[in-house]
Amino acid sequence: RSSKVIVPFTRNQHTLKKGLATIYPAGLTPMADGIMTAVNLIKNTSVRNPLLVMITDGIPNIPLWTLDARADGLEAAARIPENKMRFICIGVESNRFYLEKVVSKADGALYLVDDLNKDNLINIVRCEKKAMIGDSKEMALK
Repeated sequence: RSSKVIVPFTRNQHTLKKGLATIYPAGLTPMADGIMTAVNLIKNTSVRNPLLVMITDGIPNIPLWTLDARADGLEAAARIPENKMRFICIGVESNRFYLEKVVSKADGALYLVDDLNKDNLINIVRCEKKAMIGDSKEMALK
């Protein structure tokens, strides 16, 4: 019914893998709470060029501010660009319509996959990180 930080910011791959291995996705989706937890964590940490990655297999069904979990998810997504964060959503094709709205509000990118397997996720994040590095270099040249 809520979200929590499993692994704080780290460059240690072992720590990251160990923490992520403790996550067992099941049940309800508190999307707005998850987005806001991530936004607040990034905002309160001195992270340069943050990339917020949301991996989801569902549509939100736990509201945060109102009784409408979908509207709350969109409101939370709208707060991402206000905080100067890059956003990508990796989701399943079956929820395309709603996820397109989330990404639009967050000014981000949507990657739709048939299967949320480890290799797909790693490749997508690597691609985005390369794009971020390229954007940073381009901005430095201007």
